[in-house]
Amino acid sequence: MDEHFYNTIEIEGVAEFKDRSSKFLAFAFPVQDVDECKERIAFLKKRASQS
Repeated sequence: MDEHFYNTIEIEGVAEFKDRSSKFLAFAFPVQDVDECKERIAFLKKRASQS
């Protein structure tokens, strides 16, 4: 197997879990390369800082 081969998901997913006074968010999204992943993470961080 190619050492640079990665599996990914086909569609985006979002989940939220609340426990007592804490809220946990999970995001999953398909990406084709590391740069796309970094862009998505930056977007999520920016969105979180605006809340």
